[in-house]
Amino acid sequence: MGELGGGAVDHPDRIIVGAWGDREVPGGGSPDVDGTERPGCTNYIVVVDADGNVTERWTRWDSIVNNPHHVYISPYDSERHVWVVEIGGSGVHEQILKFTKDGSRLVMHLRDPNPQE
Repeated sequence: MGELGGGAVDHPDRIIVGAWGDREVPGGGSPDVDGTERPGCTNYIVVVDADGNVTERWTRWDSIVNNPHHVYISPYDSERHVWVVEIGGSGVHEQILKFTKDGSRLVMHLRDPNPQE
């Protein structure tokens, strides 16, 4: 796993982690924190158990996530949505993403529709 940007504890055996992609990418390179291209990177959002074993990989969102910076679950949200703050890089711009608890659906996507390059 690459650098970790943030994490949120759903319960003691389910921790959602925002990572900056895989540490070693087959046919690619190591992810860089300076936003340079990282072809082939994946696993930007994963779920681990209490022992650190990966139990879920939210790879379906790899095309819109690059450098997750914070991951939140509001204690007041009965549906336990997962919020991800993205700092951008490699063609992905700063954004806020709201997912269902299981990561199956993107519920809200906030970003500048006309970002400055």
